[in-house]
Amino acid sequence: MVIASGQRHYLAFNLVKRLEDQNGVLTIAEKIQEGLWSEEDCATTQNPDALLGCVRYYLSKGELNKDYVNRAVSVLDETKSPAAKEKALEIKEQLVYYLKWLKRDSIYKIQKQKQDSIFKIQKQKQDSIQRVNEVKIRQDSIQMLQQRLAQHPGDSALIFQLAEEYGSLAFYLILAKHPPIQAIEAAQKGLALATKQTWINTNLALGYLYNGEWAKAEQIYQRWMDVSWATSGSESDFETFREVFLDDLDVLEEAGVTCPDLSKARALLEEKK
Repeated sequence: MVIASGQRHYLAFNLVKRLEDQNGVLTIAEKIQEGLWSEEDCATTQNPDALLGCVRYYLSKGELNKDYVNRAVSVLDETKSPAAKEKALEIKEQLVYYLKWLKRDSIYKIQKQKQDSIFKIQKQKQDSIQRVNEVKIRQDSIQMLQQRLAQHPGDSALIFQLAEEYGSLAFYLILAKHPPIQAIEAAQKGLALATKQTWINTNLALGYLYNGEWAKAEQIYQRWMDVSWATSGSESDFETFREVFLDDLDVLEEAGVTCPDLSKARALLEEKK
């Protein structure tokens, strides 16, 4: 008699029914499925018939490891009964093939890891070169604009462009891992030229953050994070400065450019109003 309830009652009833249908005998695969036979049982059994059942079950699942395959082949080699030997031969052939597949798969994974590693190194080099180029582009642009401004003093359009380039340069200096003080100086020059381009404060904050001046960075975050981005002088589709502050941190972290106070900044910016 089986006494159970709910899902356990269903499982118990189902098991009894299957036992009755099979004259009280469950296959190894069924025992594994019902939790009556464990992986440990399969890993230690010396019974060829039980081992054959385990091998067939785990072969169907593709879950055999190399050590188990080798042990199974060894046990099957010692099979005594003629009937079992015939079964063992068939399974051994499958195991040997599976073992070769495991070896090929292992070689493939090693090769892929090497390729991925080489690709990662190459990408890092390319990214580093790109960041240096971005800095150079801004520096060249600033030099050109300064020359033009010398020829046309007070040209508001040139002043606006120059401020924008200084603001952008500040970010790329951080991204290219230049001394953060350079980013601070670039951002300050941009703001001095065009105070209405308040978006430059986002990169000034980064300069202070990466220069270890947390109090100054925090002051900028607190002052601007909930201010509408529409007032920033930038046409980007952000709602508040907070989003831009966080987006910049994401970009820098993803590029592997970190600093001790970065987690402080993120915690502050992710706080709800």
